[in-house]
Amino acid sequence: MVSRRLKTLKAASLELGISYSQAKRIYKRYQAGGDEALVHGNKGKVSNNKTDEAIIAKAVELYREKYYDFGPTLAQETILERDKLELSVNTLRRALLTAGLWKQKKKAANTEAAGHPALVLEN
Repeated sequence: MVSRRLKTLKAASLELGISYSQAKRIYKRYQAGGDEALVHGNKGKVSNNKTDEAIIAKAVELYREKYYDFGPTLAQETILERDKLELSVNTLRRALLTAGLWKQKKKAANTEAAGHPALVLEN
């Protein structure tokens, strides 16, 4: 819109909720590189904190062989303690869900404490 002169840079910055200076930086980057210049530079890259697939596969195999009757939290603690394999509970839980070895429990409906209705104070 700004490049076709349908809107001023000031109006665009207000609409986007960013400062005028930030809008100038973004517009300059757009003019230099087009649409691709507005995409985040880390898009498509693997995270530095991603757990190695071999570790995840080994943990799922251990769960399948030894710890099939454990929940993900106890399984993760036991795998760390006995097998010295380090991964987070959430990583193990996701892997077990994907492998079909664990089913996520549904959250209970929003009920009041101990099943009693909420205390309503009237004025």
